[in-house]
Amino acid sequence: MAISVPLELPEEALEQIKATMFETAVEAFKTAGKKQDFPNWMNLTQTAGYMGVSKATLNNFIKQGLKVATINGIQRVCQNEADRFFIEHQI
Repeated sequence: MAISVPLELPEEALEQIKATMFETAVEAFKTAGKKQDFPNWMNLTQTAGYMGVSKATLNNFIKQGLKVATINGIQRVCQNEADRFFIEHQI
């Protein structure tokens, strides 16, 4: 059962709320856009960026079982593998 409570705010407060909501939405779209910039199969630098870690930490993740595809010396990590690795290590 929903309860409705009428609330009156000064126009200045409403404008501030609108501005804050707009800024928050813009930041959310920017963040979402950055996540989509990564290819499905990423090189190690891209993988570190996708996972939000340094290259040294990425190398530790690889030692801990993060799977890397290597073909003719070219190394790539699939986004699904990076996601799987994080999920597998959740506490």
